[in-house]
Amino acid sequence: MNRLIGDCSGIASVLPSKETLSSYSFSPSLTSILRFDTSIPAGAITTRTVLSDAGQIHVSRDSLYLTSNLWSPNSSSSCPSNAKCILPVIWNPGTNGTLVHRFSFDGVNTNYVYSKLIPGNPLNQYSMDEDINKNFRIITTEYGEKQSTRLSVLSSTGNVLGTLSGIAPGENFQSSRFIGNRLYLVTFEQIDPLFVIDLSDTKNPKSLGELKIPGYSTYLHPYDTNRLIGIGYDTKQNQWGGTMNA
Repeated sequence: MNRLIGDCSGIASVLPSKETLSSYSFSPSLTSILRFDTSIPAGAITTRTVLSDAGQIHVSRDSLYLTSNLWSPNSSSSCPSNAKCILPVIWNPGTNGTLVHRFSFDGVNTNYVYSKLIPGNPLNQYSMDEDINKNFRIITTEYGEKQSTRLSVLSSTGNVLGTLSGIAPGENFQSSRFIGNRLYLVTFEQIDPLFVIDLSDTKNPKSLGELKIPGYSTYLHPYDTNRLIGIGYDTKQNQWGGTMNA
């Protein structure tokens, strides 16, 4: 039996600089992106390898976005305020961010374009989208005294074009859906606010309004141009005055 061996001359790697490695906590894992034509077994194989775990992935016709959580330890961190220890009583565990890698497709080639660190962490693959101009939109949860939700818009080269931060302070990011130049976003604390955000002005995204209904949606799906289906949970108050799923 004849064996067909692909052309592996397109293998390359993308590694962070020494300064980046010393500032952030990287997981000891490599992610490889392989691209080949399944109809041509002996055809060219292109591979790009990055020092990054495979978190959430978004793929468009011309791009692949790979995201991974990146934690930056804070040198002034110590014990929580109620703990007994010899270090100063300062509790700042560090900063959670997301490293976004963009790769573009050019014929059979897979090209590395940029890596960009943005605040917060996405929920799932529906937290990301690419518009017709190859601008990348991503929703993340930012953590602090009160967690909130953030929208970041990156250009095709990784520059930050626009942001909308501090959305629904103190509430959990539950679901999102990009449909054209509209973003539908659900957060939750005791009721479900459904935010509608206009993305037509890339540099100045703005909230058009919100709808508050009982429970919360964990999945949003477009029904047609003007209608959206939300699937999630009804909620009720527990014996301690908090909120729980019904």
